[in-house]
Amino acid sequence: GVEWPYGNTPVFVYTSNLKNVKVPDALSDQVKGATGTPKEVLQLVASAIKGAKDVYVDGGRTIRSFVDEGLVGRAIVTVVPVTLGTGIPLFTQKQKDVLQETSQEEMTNGFVKVTFTHRV
Repeated sequence: GVEWPYGNTPVFVYTSNLKNVKVPDALSDQVKGATGTPKEVLQLVASAIKGAKDVYVDGGRTIRSFVDEGLVGRAIVTVVPVTLGTGIPLFTQKQKDVLQETSQEEMTNGFVKVTFTHRV
């Protein structure tokens, strides 16, 4: 089998339907389903992982929902320089207004890592 890439790091799968989350028995201690508002999910993560200070959020719609609720202090986005149709912007104008690009780093594979922080 394939080795689990996250080691012992707990993983919460954010979904609108917990029945869609199929977790292999071997990973049941590390992977949990989570549903609710972004704030409720962060509360679940905080209660499950004492001392958690950074949370990795993935998926455009999910990221936008966390930004809209003011829950993103820093966002690191990897830009892959490939055009796929017209694309869908990651952030709306309102979200761009609360996030400020603070750095860019070109990676050896041609990707660009862009860091945004919440404007104060």
